[in-house]
Amino acid sequence: MPKVLITGGNGFLGNNIIPELLDAGFDITNLSLHPIENPAVQNIVFDAFKDEPADLLQNEDFDFVIHLAAYASPKLASDFDKTIELNVALTEKLLKLAQNLHSLKTFLFFSSATTYSDDAERPLKEDSAQKAHEGDNYAYSKIEAEKVCKEYMRLGLPVKILRLTNCFGPHQNWRDRPNLIPQIMKEAILEKKITILNGNHVRDFLYSKDLARIIRLSLEDTRNFDILNIATGELSTVGEIAEFVSKQMKVPVYDQKKEIDRVNNLSMDTSKFKKLFPGFMFTKLEYALKETLNYYISEISA
Repeated sequence: MPKVLITGGNGFLGNNIIPELLDAGFDITNLSLHPIENPAVQNIVFDAFKDEPADLLQNEDFDFVIHLAAYASPKLASDFDKTIELNVALTEKLLKLAQNLHSLKTFLFFSSATTYSDDAERPLKEDSAQKAHEGDNYAYSKIEAEKVCKEYMRLGLPVKILRLTNCFGPHQNWRDRPNLIPQIMKEAILEKKITILNGNHVRDFLYSKDLARIIRLSLEDTRNFDILNIATGELSTVGEIAEFVSKQMKVPVYDQKKEIDRVNNLSMDTSKFKKLFPGFMFTKLEYALKETLNYYISEISA
């Protein structure tokens, strides 16, 4: 049974990826501040700001490492020093540890479409230019962590960098500074209305359960790649998402049509993904949104 170490497994992505991997027969160890309440998962309680991963994982060996532990959005990465410690320094510690894993086949690092330069031509390719710092702690930390990953690639470590588009789905935070889709759904449920800043902004929305399937395929596939865009290739506006939720919940949408100091279009080139995983079928957006909305209705009403 292949052994997988997942850091931050009790977060949004981990709660989607772990069930998929358990169903596929992987043995899961979760290195996280908060344990997962599943008897099939071994939990190692870990505080990234106090503990050293090497101290907690002595004499352990893993076939795969999935590194999720991070401040996972610009909204959460307001403290520069803490963001660098969690998103960059921890990544380097885990890569150093991974050098001593004799069974290691793949180290997966999760990056973001936000690392690409605002001026880069669309759709964004894996070799498109990346941002300078520009005050974006989150993107900067991911770019710096990617640099560390690339250093270890050059040393022969089997590292794969996944650059994700906007991911959404069950278990995503809705309470504290939520991202776009949970914010829209939270407002629809609690406030009986939806307010958006600008409905014309274009995004590629990736369902978390599709990502979980992609992760399983990435572990099962022995072919190596360095960097891979993970996106559906289908674009939707913020307004279209809000209108869909509004029809489901029978609540009004208010578009403030504000000028927003963020790039309008984050479309990503998926040709490399399609070559690696030909025939992969993404969940229809409408179905994924309904599933996610039902999750939030259940969570918020509980």
